[in-house]
Order: sequence, then structure tokens, then C-alpha cells
Amino acid sequence: MASHNMSAMNEVILSTAMQILGVRDHSSDEIRVKLIKKFPDHETEITQIITRLQEHKLLDDARFAAEYLHYVEHTSPKGILLLRQKLRQKGVTEDVIDEALTAIQPTQQALASSLVERKLRTLSSQLPRIKKKEKLYRFLTSKGFAFDVVRQAVEETISAELE
Repeated sequence: MASHNMSAMNEVILSTAMQILGVRDHSSDEIRVKLIKKFPDHETEITQIITRLQEHKLLDDARFAAEYLHYVEHTSPKGILLLRQKLRQKGVTEDVIDEALTAIQPTQQALASSLVERKLRTLSSQLPRIKKKEKLYRFLTSKGFAFDVVRQAVEETISAELE
């Protein structure tokens, strides 16, 4: 990707960006922040390099968002509200976030129900039903699930438990 007319500083910045991307995928904003921290007087060059990385598909916010969501779903499941917040913090734009979250939307209900079933096993069987429901609502809400998803997951699980 290096060209003959690149300055020595651009090559150093590009090399640093490639090292960062070699560890894991990053959003464009994450790379920008890391590079500006390391090379504070070279914002113009950093912008040009980020553009080149995007043109060569080495930096792709849509791919980053999809991979991030896949990783989180398998390591520490969270609801769409919390995932949206996390992607915003990583500098991903709203349209890219919306597209990535649309892909995982169908799995949210099953994920919430699965978490409720797991959490229910840790709650005392002596706990009154209303207290169990309160704890389960708080648990899923803290994980960033939307209220309608939480309500359905809790109600279905509690009803199944009583049968």
C-alpha cells in the first residue's frame, strides 16, 4: 500500500496504524484517536491515511461493528440499548450502528430468555414470585435489553416455571 511519494512521517503513521489493526479491528474513530495521541502534530496526515485505509478496506466501520457485536454476543451477551451505547463510544456512526443492530435484532428475544433461565437458577426457590420478577427485570435491564424484550422474556420464563 505504500507509495513512492509518501513522506517518511506518513509511512511511520501508516505503519503504526497497521500495527494497531493487526491486533484487532478498530473503528475509524478509535484509530484516529490512537494516532493523534501518538502523533499530535500530524492530524492532516492521519486523516489522509485513515481515508486510504478505508479505500483499501483495511478499515471498515460496518465490518468492525458486526465483528464487535458477534464477539460480545459470544462472550458477554448484552441488549441492543447497551450495544448501541458501546458502539457510539467507539465512534461508530448511527447509520452503521443501525445496520449492524438490525442484523442481531431477531436474536435478542432468545438471548434474553436464555439469560433469564440462567439467572433464575441462581435465585432462591424461597423467593416470592414478585421478587424474582423484580430481580430478573433489573438484571436484563442492566444488560441493556429493551423493556418489551425484558417483559416478554421474564413473563414467559416465570409462566413456564409455574407449569
